[in-house]
Amino acid sequence: MAPGRARQLLTAALMIATATVAFETQVVTVALPSITGELQGIALYPWVFSGYLLMSITAPIYGKLADIFGRRPLFMLGFTIFSVGTFLCGAATSMPFLVASRVVQGLGAGAILPLVLTVT
Repeated sequence: MAPGRARQLLTAALMIATATVAFETQVVTVALPSITGELQGIALYPWVFSGYLLMSITAPIYGKLADIFGRRPLFMLGFTIFSVGTFLCGAATSMPFLVASRVVQGLGAGAILPLVLTVT
């Protein structure tokens, strides 16, 4: 594959990864009132967002780990963690489980967003 073509494919893949994280936030924002009504956990409503945001600030840690272990492996690990968190959110049967799943998701998102900028 030509080097220019490989760079285009890499850029497209990184844009899709970033869009996935951004869309996930939008979906949760719109759907959370219905989810909260279904799971009957209005008291934990703010923690769904707070848990995600608190774990998203792990970007400096991922930056240092990327310097040690490499950017691509750490990006793949972050995307895997994010995907597992997304699956767990979809399987949540209670609000505490949803909050914990969002924490896992935020841990993965903390790797994706900063590493996209350093991989390119």
